[in-house]
Amino acid sequence: MKSALKLLKLSTAALGLSAILTGCSSVARTAAVEKAYPPIGAFVEVTGGKVHYLRAGSGPELILLHGAGGNLRDFTFDLFDILAKRYTVTAFDRPGMGYTDRVPNVPKGLTETEGDSPQDQARMLREAAAKIGITNPIVACHSFGGIVAYAWATAGLRD
Repeated sequence: MKSALKLLKLSTAALGLSAILTGCSSVARTAAVEKAYPPIGAFVEVTGGKVHYLRAGSGPELILLHGAGGNLRDFTFDLFDILAKRYTVTAFDRPGMGYTDRVPNVPKGLTETEGDSPQDQARMLREAAAKIGITNPIVACHSFGGIVAYAWATAGLRD
């Protein structure tokens, strides 16, 4: 019994130390990535935080929403510049991605699994768009950005 208790204590200590080391290395990796890839756009304050966006061009308003696990840089390899020749293009970092804050009041604890809903993301991005003067945009998207664009398009129908 004593050896089992000792093994349990050692295992708990090892697990705790591993968690601390993982947290420290995560902070270091995040800092290194942010240094290598700083924000490339501007920020706008909205209810609950800030939204990072990149804007260029002239013509009809076109908003680009990236997919899951991405950020606004997904569009900057070539597409953004091509579209900016014909449109006023705005690419947003979706809430919780890139340099945009998460939707407020979503639990962020270690065991939380709830994410920022498409409706909440759309609400935050619509507010950001309005604050920078975008009124009637075309909203184009990739991957998970599609459900956010759908939520954006149908927001007025639910209100």
